[in-house]
Amino acid sequence: MAGGRGGIPVVAIVGRPNVGKSTLFNRFLGQRSAIVEDRARTTRDRLYGDTEWNGRRFVIVDTGGLEVDPNDPIEARVQEQAHLAIAEADTIVFVVDAMTGITPADLEAAKILRRATAPVIVAVNKADNEKRELEAAEFHRLGWEETYAISASHGRGTGDLLDAIVWALPPESEAELARKAREAEAEAWADEVAAGHLEPFVVGEPEAGDADDTDGAEAPDLDGVDAEAARWDAAMAADKDGEPAAIAFVGRPNVGKSSLLNALLGEERAIVSEIPGTTRDAIDTRLAWGRSEVVLIDTAGIRRRGKVASGPAAERYSTLRALHALSRADIAVLVIDAVEGLTSQDAHVAGYVVEEGKGLVIAVNKWDL
Repeated sequence: MAGGRGGIPVVAIVGRPNVGKSTLFNRFLGQRSAIVEDRARTTRDRLYGDTEWNGRRFVIVDTGGLEVDPNDPIEARVQEQAHLAIAEADTIVFVVDAMTGITPADLEAAKILRRATAPVIVAVNKADNEKRELEAAEFHRLGWEETYAISASHGRGTGDLLDAIVWALPPESEAELARKAREAEAEAWADEVAAGHLEPFVVGEPEAGDADDTDGAEAPDLDGVDAEAARWDAAMAADKDGEPAAIAFVGRPNVGKSSLLNALLGEERAIVSEIPGTTRDAIDTRLAWGRSEVVLIDTAGIRRRGKVASGPAAERYSTLRALHALSRADIAVLVIDAVEGLTSQDAHVAGYVVEEGKGLVIAVNKWDL
């Protein structure tokens, strides 16, 4: 694959269920972006996040647990999402569990990964002490030389793992080099402004005497202004790289938020099922629109507070993730089920949008049913 967002390479985190993939994903990002629970099959969709190490920026992808023959329709879609992540990856991190040792599920996952074209790095997670680090050596039997004992929870060994990931990435693309050049120019310009080396200017403001005597006067020399304007453009472009407009799709469960996202993207980005609560994490996806980009955020269905409080932990976290996604969005699209009509919970979700001060667009879905 020729890189992910704007030519940035992609690193996929894969492995059987409940080995700590989401914990490692959060560790790399430095924030709790993925829901982590001591229960298998918590993650379902692909989750993306940008990170940087040793001067290389790359996209990290969290995935659901790899399984060969899932007997659940939703889990079958989880496998599709995981295989898509493997196919688009420039480097793969295969996470295993030092506490359990090599399991049949690890061997099955290894068979899948041997067919991948991207380089594979084995991360033996939960090696929280020296004894487990030594026991992690058995995972060399899987056949990959790049094998590292780590603890995603405590950060032990993750620096060496990141070094290996950066080393395995493809050479920097032209898009990466262009982005770095813009950022370097913008940073140098900002340093000069902070040091007082540049005189401030106002574009379009005439200099003293120009307004009174313009007839027959020569055009002013704009070279300096043009140079400063170019630096402003570089600064804005560098800043724009990290802050595209964000649109969150919100609503109660099973109103069609993920279906709408997939329709806009033209691909099966999010798992769709008639079972309410299929989506758990807030899923960010960038979409090229005109000459810029927007971020589309699919969220878990927001249930009534009583159901959330009495439900499982993953459901509570899903609701918190949805509300957090709303807080970082610029616009919220409230998806309503035309078959069931407007409900009190729809009004509650609309209230959350208003409280956050976000722009509100109402999408009435399933009107053709």
